[in-house]
Amino acid sequence: MRVIVTGHLGYIGRVLLPILIERGHEVTGIDIGLFEQFDFIAEKPKINEIRKDIRKITTDDIKNHDAIIHLAALSNDPMGELNPGLTEEINHVASLRLAKMAKEVGIKRFIFSSSCSVYGRVEDDSKILFETDKTSPITEYAKSKVKTENEVSRLADNDFTPIFQRNATVYGYSHSLRLDLVVNNLTASALYSNEINILSDGRPWRPLIHVEDLSRVFADMLDAPKEKVHNQIFNVGFSEENYQVKGIAKLIQENIPGMGISVAKSFDPDSRSYNVNFDKLKDALNLKNEWNVKKGSKEIYENLKNSSITKQDFENKACYRLKQLEQVLDQFPNFLSKQLDEIC
Repeated sequence: MRVIVTGHLGYIGRVLLPILIERGHEVTGIDIGLFEQFDFIAEKPKINEIRKDIRKITTDDIKNHDAIIHLAALSNDPMGELNPGLTEEINHVASLRLAKMAKEVGIKRFIFSSSCSVYGRVEDDSKILFETDKTSPITEYAKSKVKTENEVSRLADNDFTPIFQRNATVYGYSHSLRLDLVVNNLTASALYSNEINILSDGRPWRPLIHVEDLSRVFADMLDAPKEKVHNQIFNVGFSEENYQVKGIAKLIQENIPGMGISVAKSFDPDSRSYNVNFDKLKDALNLKNEWNVKKGSKEIYENLKNSSITKQDFENKACYRLKQLEQVLDQFPNFLSKQLDEIC
């Protein structure tokens, strides 16, 4: 299958590409390269690449393909809040435009990378959330995902199959590493701070999925029978991987005997908390996870020990997407506004 992956140089994309290639797909990657300077291994799979802002893609860029896996976005809540207008432009408007172009040129399957963060905060911790439950997005990032789901869904017909993956919070090692994800962050704090530092009270719930397991879901969605996935929303994760943050810290501690856990005495309240059901995905694709938090945190810990990332990098948030974006904007202050000007 001829597959386009947008955001192929990002945290998920760097793990997804080898899986797609191994399965025999012909891959075209589209990425502006915003975070490429923070990639820790220069060698990348040899594929057809288009270096372009997602907002500048044309029908010529995507024609003669069978499917799109759309990862490209301002990729987390803090980045979304940095510039809400830009988040709307990239995550919602450009995504809808891409889906419309995909349908226009005859692409059959459009897989949209959404997020479980669309559920926001659920006051009752005992409530398990299904795809049919009401969304309550709190952040600009989550709002952009809900709007895109709703509007792309209206494009579905016999010849165009959109699929919406509400992904759990991702963890695990990638060559385009992020340490602003909860499992990765807590594991890195153990290595660089000699303590597992919880930056909240540890009570919020998070559904989790390893980046390799998530990548396999994307790949499986390409081949899934149309009748099982057509215009469907899927919570993407595994039910046994719902944790409170303090529970994540305890699992990491089991990998590093004697490591202490500290809980922040003062912190910005985290209003996001949700416990998610993943039975629909399991029934559709008969999936099993190959990773869990304990195994994944050990992988992160060992890779970090053998990497060039230093304690200073961690303390300066060198592997945080928000910090990386701010660094790019410091170097090129008109970078993002210039892109906006070009399409207005």
